[in-house]
Amino acid sequence: MEIEGVKRRKKYYFIDESGDPNFYDKEGKPLTAAGGYQPYFIVGMVETFNRIGLKNRVKNFIKRTRKDVLYNAIPSIAEQKDWYVHARRDHPEVRINFIELLRRLRGILTNVVIIEKDIEKFTTIFNGEPAHLYREALRSLFESKRFEKDIFHVFCVSQFGNNQMSILKDATKHLAESGIDFQIDFVSSKLAPEMSVIDYMLWMIHRKLIKGESRFFNALRDKFGVVVQVK
Repeated sequence: MEIEGVKRRKKYYFIDESGDPNFYDKEGKPLTAAGGYQPYFIVGMVETFNRIGLKNRVKNFIKRTRKDVLYNAIPSIAEQKDWYVHARRDHPEVRINFIELLRRLRGILTNVVIIEKDIEKFTTIFNGEPAHLYREALRSLFESKRFEKDIFHVFCVSQFGNNQMSILKDATKHLAESGIDFQIDFVSSKLAPEMSVIDYMLWMIHRKLIKGESRFFNALRDKFGVVVQVK
């Protein structure tokens, strides 16, 4: 509750995931045999007090890229009127340019939780439900950070799947019980360009784990806070 005449500061958190929590395809076949299996499920959040500044930096990057003849002929940009920055789909040259922008950013910090997927734990602990694994990843993410009581926290979350709000409420239950004031908003990268920042930060972690390529993560090491790996 705000004291009359005193406006509390707001901190914004942009939350996204990389990989997926699934072990089986829609027909119930193991993804390890069918292909498309992701050995890690990663969730993370970028925090900042300056949401408008972060949004403007990304929007300006998109505008400059679309105007630049060196890049605007790239099919992924030229063929999409609503093109936005997305690490996995971006052209390598565009990707490097955006990473350079991220290196210059100030006032952001990224916390990450990595879950190494294990079929035995998935069956026994998570009851074979991807949503339960997702809930555990979120719970671990929120527990990895200390949230100040004198700040209003706004969690901006990418749309993930069914019953996501109930999962989020369960994962943040301890925050509500401890008197932390917050709200949860669902956003998309098309409407909230600043979501591209967490997308890229998670891509760097994924690249390090899967490809063994650490240079992107190392270049932005100062932008990472807590990185927790749950086995």
